[in-house]
Amino acid sequence: MVPGSLGGGDHAVPTGCAARQWLVVSGPGRGDRWADDRVDEVDLAPVVDAEGLSLTLARWSMDWLNEAEAMSGLRSRPASAGSRGA
Repeated sequence: MVPGSLGGGDHAVPTGCAARQWLVVSGPGRGDRWADDRVDEVDLAPVVDAEGLSLTLARWSMDWLNEAEAMSGLRSRPASAGSRGA
């Protein structure tokens, strides 16, 4: 996604006070999430994790599912490093 452009994206998550996140649905960045904080005069920016890696929808979903499973007590052993998604 090109900052300032919303082509190829879909509104995915409201984050409050008119800020939101977009999901890229086409092109080479498909699956990436972008923060839209233009309401605070900050341009679009990719959503990244603590290491600066793109926090794609797939990675976020797998992290969330792994956390939920661990909290439920249903997991008998920790997930392998390869199971965290793309």
